[in-house]
Amino acid sequence: MMIKYMNLTTLICVLTLTVLFLSPVFTIKKNQLFVLKNDLGRNEGSTPRTFVLPATPAVAREQERKKELLLRKEEIQNCMVKLYDKGFRNLGSFDDFFSFKITQSIIEYQTKENIIVSGEFDKQTKLKLGC
Repeated sequence: MMIKYMNLTTLICVLTLTVLFLSPVFTIKKNQLFVLKNDLGRNEGSTPRTFVLPATPAVAREQERKKELLLRKEEIQNCMVKLYDKGFRNLGSFDDFFSFKITQSIIEYQTKENIIVSGEFDKQTKLKLGC
């Protein structure tokens, strides 16, 4: 007799949950979680939703530096090849030009060639490398 009540209670719970999950009220609320609506007071041109605001000015400067490096990708990769040809083999991947290994190799090259050490492919370094 007790088993009949447990089975009946379980059946009622399953049916109730099924009705709730299939009801239009529940599905509308679930789909609304993924809808982005424009706020009337939001200026979409000022800060895009995909941009994460930096915590400090240093983070903002680093974001801008990386964006500038991406624009110069081919130039930097060409200079990396020249640096590699000069014997600086610890550059890592030629696609990952944000790596500290590249900066370290540039500093070593600049020190060896008596160029002002900046850790970047500046004008003097590019001229000396021929890239």
